[in-house]
Amino acid sequence: MKAKESRFLYLSAILVLILLTAAACPVSAHHKEHRIALFTPWEKGDLFWGQVADFMKAATDDLGMKLEVYYAHGTRRKMEEQVQEASTGESPPDALVILSFRKSGPELLQIAEESKIPVFLINAGVDIEKLKGPRVVLKHWIGEMLPDDESAGFDLANALIDAALKAGKAGKDGMVDIVALGGTYRFAGPAVHRENGLLRALKLRGDARLKRIVPAHWKRSIAREKFLELHKIYPEVSVYWAANDQIALGVKDASAELGLDIISGGVDWTSKALELIEAGRLTASLGGHFMEGGWAAVLLYDWFHGRDFAEETVTFKSRMGLLTKDTVGHYKRSFQGKGGWDKIDFRKFSKVLNPELESYAFGFEAVLEQIKGNPH
Repeated sequence: MKAKESRFLYLSAILVLILLTAAACPVSAHHKEHRIALFTPWEKGDLFWGQVADFMKAATDDLGMKLEVYYAHGTRRKMEEQVQEASTGESPPDALVILSFRKSGPELLQIAEESKIPVFLINAGVDIEKLKGPRVVLKHWIGEMLPDDESAGFDLANALIDAALKAGKAGKDGMVDIVALGGTYRFAGPAVHRENGLLRALKLRGDARLKRIVPAHWKRSIAREKFLELHKIYPEVSVYWAANDQIALGVKDASAELGLDIISGGVDWTSKALELIEAGRLTASLGGHFMEGGWAAVLLYDWFHGRDFAEETVTFKSRMGLLTKDTVGHYKRSFQGKGGWDKIDFRKFSKVLNPELESYAFGFEAVLEQIKGNPH
């Protein structure tokens, strides 16, 4: 009996050792609830950043991760303080998702570098040449996904000019006159890139001309005031190109007060802008880049679980889609009805969970295709 008891105790000890070893194995990382912190520049109710957070939350929920969202209320210093506190606190997140709000990117990236926390950049990038991009100078800056703002400005310009020609709003010389209301040039790269797209479209066409570009600082209220001033100077202009939806909404507020039929459109796919497009009161909106937070969550999930997205690239570009009255209904039925983003199975976009994937398929069309078989 003693020999049997000794053998039993020996086997029991081996089993315990195996279980303890398995518990310490890196495979257990698959069961950890990773925490991601998203830092947004405005208030919780902001039309665009609310979409970013909601879409990203749906992604992290699907992937078994936790999302923590910070709001800087339009203050660069506040965002820097939030990133610093989150990075150096007792329980820092496993990764940061930031943007270069008012050119704060280098400072935010440096905080992450010093704290040795992986950081992913979305929406607005850094233009400091010495940083040279992700993983070159700053090793913990692991990737970025930035919108193709130049193409957005280009596509919006073409959509507005085509709408004006169709509505018979060209002048006697056949030219469409345009006033552009931009963003904030001192801080925001997207404002400049979108305007470059507008200028490229005008250069290529020859049936439209720009009267003036005026900054509206991304704000609906400022755009309303600017329109009232500009209409007195350019009463013949019926097309207002807007750098974002908030600006386009401000144009519509002012033009409605004056009883004018103004052709305008913006960027962001905000819910209010889409309502006006569906009603025929706004011409177009470019968007889809609010999805960047969700795609960053997928890339970080793979990174956490041993599949480095750098095998494909560390710099992703998100091309925006154009919504008009002909297409906005389909979009709203697909994503803004019952279920919303919960209709999307974000696990389908992960290379870890789908080893057969050769490249990441992100974007509006990919999402639309993915949910066809998952209507609920």
